[in-house]
Amino acid sequence: MDQLYGIHFADGFDEKDGLPRLRKLLDSKWNISSDGKGIEKKFHFKNHTNVLDFVHYIGVKCKRKNHHPEAIMRTSLTKRADTEFLDLYVDHPQAARPIPEGFGNG
Repeated sequence: MDQLYGIHFADGFDEKDGLPRLRKLLDSKWNISSDGKGIEKKFHFKNHTNVLDFVHYIGVKCKRKNHHPEAIMRTSLTKRADTEFLDLYVDHPQAARPIPEGFGNG
């Protein structure tokens, strides 16, 4: 089943513009979040320093776009650090905001 089935975008949002961009993200290993209110992707890093570098990079990129995602970091005592990047596009419950141009493609 299509991940976009039943998704509701915010009032005034041009779905014709946003749907192709959202599909591109979904084709590049992003997923609709389990609550249907955003998109998410898991990243895996070799060490904690790489996690911090990634979070800094995303923070700078988001600040330039005035975007405020939620990042959930999970680290363990093993050699691998996992970061789950949960990106919520919510204006109000069950509504997704436009995806910033070029976001999530790098």
